[in-house]
Amino acid sequence: MIDTVVFVHSKEEGNGTGRLLKALGSRGSARSNKKHSYLITGQRIRIQMGGSAG
Repeated sequence: MIDTVVFVHSKEEGNGTGRLLKALGSRGSARSNKKHSYLITGQRIRIQMGGSAG
């Protein structure tokens, strides 16, 4: 059984790479259509809250 599905998307933007993620369907949590930007650093993945719809 799967509790949460996470979609990860990347695309080239200017002279870098844009990264987005979208989490679907955690049981017991509110649902959202928002995609969130994220950064991968040497120590962690940092999610930029305040995503876009869709």
